Amino acid sequence: MLTIVSEDSPHCGQCGRVARIFWRERAAWVLVRLRCGLIVSLPWGWTNLPEPRRPEEEEVFEDRLVTLLSPLALQDLIRCIRQCRQPAGGRDENVIKHLQQ
Repeated sequence: MLTIVSEDSPHCGQCGRVARIFWRERAAWVLVRLRCGLIVSLPWGWTNLPEPRRPEEEEVFEDRLVTLLSPLALQDLIRCIRQCRQPAGGRDENVIKHLQQ
């Protein structure tokens, strides 16, 4: 459960659950389902969520992109991998064909 703490947001003070995390212009954003049922997207810093920590080595490489996968994206990835699995022989061709679709 998170709370919107930025007074710049018209939803300041409202609580909700994180639906997704995504990146916009190299900044973390969250898609939030508010208790009242609305779904809003907000900059991460507008919430009471803790600041994401980056390993020290990543701080040196500012230009490197960081990718987070939502639970739904991970499920889709696992589903794709399972569909592509077949007994040895022809496996690589099936994976390539599936990814090209």
